[in-house]
Amino acid sequence: MSQIHNQLYMDVDYRISMKWIKDTNPYCANCWALIKPEQRTVDHITPLSHRPDMAYLRANLQMLCTDCHKQKTITRDKKFNNTMQLALRKAGLIKER
Repeated sequence: MSQIHNQLYMDVDYRISMKWIKDTNPYCANCWALIKPEQRTVDHITPLSHRPDMAYLRANLQMLCTDCHKQKTITRDKKFNNTMQLALRKAGLIKER
């Protein structure tokens, strides 16, 4: 995880924004499935690696189910040549093709 993410996830205001999104958005913004609370993932529409200044902007946050978030990450990693896909493979969260 990036230094930006590590610092952000410890911030009280950020945690309040995350809780608000999780509590008010029970549906996945991608597949529209009703998501169980433990499977809700708050996603930055524009990645923090591109726009860290948009970290707290609620308009840049969306609720995704874990499957859609994983797929978005894989797609983004192919496009931007990010290391997240490799990390997910090493963790066994996605399979080799």
